Amino acid sequence: MSDKLTVPERITALEVRVEDVVEMNAIETEKLEEISKTVQRIEQEMSRYKGWIGGLLFAISCILAFIKTLPLLIGAFFTNKN
Repeated sequence: MSDKLTVPERITALEVRVEDVVEMNAIETEKLEEISKTVQRIEQEMSRYKGWIGGLLFAISCILAFIKTLPLLIGAFFTNKN
């Protein structure tokens, strides 16, 4: 069938194909932009939670260190130094 097409008809068919490819490219570009925005939001959320969890772990470790040294502090306070 393509053998019977004239040169202008072939050019028209190619133009239609090119337009379809350009349209599909635009759609894929929009999808990639949406995915990129979603990934950026996920990275921001992870950074926020990572900082929050790090602060929480730091506070817990400080409290546990104080509890562990508390007997030493109490013992040093109540020992009789003559």
